[in-house]
Amino acid sequence: TTPGELHVRQDGRTLGHWELRLLLDTSPQVSFSKPPSVTDQNALRLDYTAIDDVGLSTLTAKLEPSAIAADSPDNTTLELALPLRQPPPLEAHGFRFFDLTAHPWSGSEVFMTLTATDSKGQSASSTTEKIKLPERRFTNPIAKALIKMRKELTARGMGVRREM
Repeated sequence: TTPGELHVRQDGRTLGHWELRLLLDTSPQVSFSKPPSVTDQNALRLDYTAIDDVGLSTLTAKLEPSAIAADSPDNTTLELALPLRQPPPLEAHGFRFFDLTAHPWSGSEVFMTLTATDSKGQSASSTTEKIKLPERRFTNPIAKALIKMRKELTARGMGVRREM
């Protein structure tokens, strides 16, 4: 619990001597290395970097809708796992693509935060970024109308839905 010296002796003779220092475990650090973006193929691209002194155990991107009614069934948090190698690395950096075009939030703005957790259970979060998620492009007028209705129902919640 305190720094000090370690002496190993045998028969009055010193076999070894070490000075011991304590290192405090710090929380991980995580950030976007570039702002989240949308590729030409309509995929979400996340560039990230994370470091920790004992090893990273999880790295996730948490997405929360920016304008969805509280009573909407789609008003939940979406977590995207970012892969880490084994054994738990002291640092992770790279990029990852996600196809979210089929998600109910596609075409909507979301708040995105990266979270890193170390092997001791300490967590840290990045700054929050706002981005409009990619969406499929529809040319059929009926498909366009259905997507518009889905977005409206998602954004306005259960109060605007009618029994059929």
